[in-house]
Amino acid sequence: MYPGKSQVNQALLNLIMIDYTILGASPANLSMMLESVHRIHPNGARVRIVLNAAVESDLPFAVDGVEITKLTHDRWDHEEDLRRGVPCLCGVYRPAVKRNVVTFFQSALGIATERYTNLVHPTAELAATTELGSGVDIGPHVVVAPHTRIGNFVTLNRATTIGHHTTLGDFVTVNPGANIAGRCRIGEGASIGISASVLDGVEVGARSVIGAGAVVTRDLPEAVVAFGVPARIVRTVE
Repeated sequence: MYPGKSQVNQALLNLIMIDYTILGASPANLSMMLESVHRIHPNGARVRIVLNAAVESDLPFAVDGVEITKLTHDRWDHEEDLRRGVPCLCGVYRPAVKRNVVTFFQSALGIATERYTNLVHPTAELAATTELGSGVDIGPHVVVAPHTRIGNFVTLNRATTIGHHTTLGDFVTVNPGANIAGRCRIGEGASIGISASVLDGVEVGARSVIGAGAVVTRDLPEAVVAFGVPARIVRTVE
């Protein structure tokens, strides 16, 4: 017996469609990731969102052509996904939470850093010499200049710009519209606020937080919060 037309079409669709597994979930990251998946795979994609903790949200996340399934980590057949080579994404946004989610899935299910893929929105512009780690999430209209190094689990939100020969450590988050100039070093787990600027050659220490609209004109140590123009330290990170 030959398969019917609908069966053939579904079989072809299964070959065309790609699968992703998003580990952890926050509204900011889910919105950006699902839009990127939709733009990268116009023929459709399947996304499993695997939760390590309960997430309550009434926000809509449906995107045309993207099949979304949510489940808790204890119901995820991660060994089957490993066998099939399904790539993982880190679905949370804040640096400390990203680290916690990655650590949880590593310790509970053995999900190594190498299992995570990078998600780059089609409108982003990355220089050919850009070095990317694993689990990097780059949103729309991001511009990355030549010879930039981007660590694991870095998030570059929409319309951010990263200058030449700049290094972003693991778990860094750069918020919408922020500008990091050339030859900068942004330490592991730092967060750069909305529309903030880090001037040429400046170093921001690990876990430091730069406020929205701030202009960082000089080096900042680890684990501080800085606001203003020019940015001044207002407190330490708890």
